[in-house]
Amino acid sequence: MNSILVNQNKPENIRKLKAQRQLYREAKRILIIQIILTVPVTIIVSLLKLYLKDNFQIDISQYAALYGIGLSLIDIIFFNTMIGTYRTDAAKIQEEFDCDVYDMEWNKIFVEKKVGIEIINKYSKKYVSIEAAPLNDWYPIEINASSHRDSILICQKTNLYYDSSLRKKYKTASIVISIITLALLMIISLSTKTSVPNFLVQVILPFLPVFVLTFKIIVDHSKAIKAAIDLHQTVGNIGNLHEAPSIHSLRKVQDKIYCHRKDGPLIPDFFYNKKRQKLEGEMHTNVSSQE
Repeated sequence: MNSILVNQNKPENIRKLKAQRQLYREAKRILIIQIILTVPVTIIVSLLKLYLKDNFQIDISQYAALYGIGLSLIDIIFFNTMIGTYRTDAAKIQEEFDCDVYDMEWNKIFVEKKVGIEIINKYSKKYVSIEAAPLNDWYPIEINASSHRDSILICQKTNLYYDSSLRKKYKTASIVISIITLALLMIISLSTKTSVPNFLVQVILPFLPVFVLTFKIIVDHSKAIKAAIDLHQTVGNIGNLHEAPSIHSLRKVQDKIYCHRKDGPLIPDFFYNKKRQKLEGEMHTNVSSQE
């Protein structure tokens, strides 16, 4: 059997997958808190503001505006820093998994130090398995008939296609939610026949965190999608050569994949799990067509 298919299911490598997935999960929890504070809470604050003003003549518009500005600052200073730390450690562990599975040398210059075994053990123990997202057979069994270097190339292409497809769907969903949120805020404001200055306070400032988050999602994921597509084409060109790809070329591709994982914006687990089955079906079809 192909050594990649054997190596990926070894206990020590399954432990790495558990650790990297748990680290991503920790980062995504922060992302979820960020999204909740940005979208649902923004709408609730606006509804509360309208209710208090109509029923008790209490105006909290200034506090709602302050909430919007404060949340935008917290996003930049706290949330993004914490997410970046977890994501980098997860990317390094996933890189170590790939190197072990591919029998590929670790790039000490580009990736630098490996994550300590203590961190791997800590987060792998915290990981709770999800039946819908198993860790065994991480890479498709369809590579079994391919040579070792061709198999690595197929696995790399698989990673990149899966990533870009998921990001496109998430970016679209984020834009739709942002537009719906803005529409709700406008409806709430217009229902009170507000003046232009009050419209600024009641709609624009409360919408600021939603806009900042959505804009960041669009920009970050657009960059990640373009990088994944460009790298996927590069990998495809390597695979179109008449001879097997060199380990040197594969190592260069792997360096770029690591960088893509380390810097790539996160996608919440609930969205990933919803799209997982369809994307994996496409993945197996694509791999089979390369055989």
